[in-house]
Amino acid sequence: MPARLAPLHDVIVPEGSPARFVTFFSGSPVPSISWLREFQLIKPSKNFEVSIDLLKTLFFVLSKINFILQRCYKTTLHAL
Repeated sequence: MPARLAPLHDVIVPEGSPARFVTFFSGSPVPSISWLREFQLIKPSKNFEVSIDLLKTLFFVLSKINFILQRCYKTTLHAL
């Protein structure tokens, strides 16, 4: 089954609050998943939490939004 990704929706949060992006995917085998910020790969850190659950839900949480973190984020799938 080809990989498919549900579209992300805009998220607006007050400065200093966490922002949470959620999307769903399908595909078998499970595709490689990447989150991007301004076209650059995001790696988990104290500011960025990336996770996936058993129902093929992707979560991406920015711990505290500030001026520096206000950017365009997206996710991509790559079939294995």
